[in-house]
Amino acid sequence: MLAYFHDWDLFERGQSRVLSLERMNSLREDRAEFGSPFHDGLFDLWKKGGERAVRTEIGIKNVCQGRFSRHVFPFDYDWFGALEVAS
Repeated sequence: MLAYFHDWDLFERGQSRVLSLERMNSLREDRAEFGSPFHDGLFDLWKKGGERAVRTEIGIKNVCQGRFSRHVFPFDYDWFGALEVAS
């Protein structure tokens, strides 16, 4: 969500040209997920107080490093055959 806030801020300020195609696609997907009044309020808080203000607001104390991203494969795993559950 914080990465989304950063990228959405760039977009709002007309600086989206610095975003890669992958990040622009991610921003579009994230906007669908985080484009709610609740998240818009957190975005406003982020713009005023940064990451710490958002973490305080939602009660997150531990900070993890890294970025999670979604990826949809253009195939499924049917070619592995049926999976059996071990007993």
